[in-house]
Amino acid sequence: MRILPVLSSAALAVTLLAGCSDEPAPETDKPTRIRTSSSAPSTATSAHSESPGSSPSVTEPEPADPDGPLLEIVVKGSSVQPNAQEMEAETGQIIYVSVESDRSGQLHVHAKPEQFLEFGKGVAEIELVIDTPGSVQIEEHETGSVVARVDVR
Repeated sequence: MRILPVLSSAALAVTLLAGCSDEPAPETDKPTRIRTSSSAPSTATSAHSESPGSSPSVTEPEPADPDGPLLEIVVKGSSVQPNAQEMEAETGQIIYVSVESDRSGQLHVHAKPEQFLEFGKGVAEIELVIDTPGSVQIEEHETGSVVARVDVR
């Protein structure tokens, strides 16, 4: 039980030190962003603020309210829900995907280009962007279950 606070403190220290770097963040062409929460220590970037005479405080960023389509997936072993949920999205629009799972896995997005979205045990919040119009299937890779069919316009 004593190891969790030590790991949490170490993760926090690494996060704060990384935020103090003068180096710009690396650019990426990946269209997905993944935010997860589970029993493992968090590695999310934290905001750091200080005011004169006060001790430093660390706050977790609040998730943005989704303004695009939302796909909520629940994985329990080989049971995956929903089953072929019909959705619509605009090209370039963020599709918010929430995965609650009792195991790690992968979503396969049959778009051009194809995308593979990893998720772990616990809750993962994924922002998915599809840039090519058409009918796109999203499947849970291990079971082959189609969780959604997205009409991208």
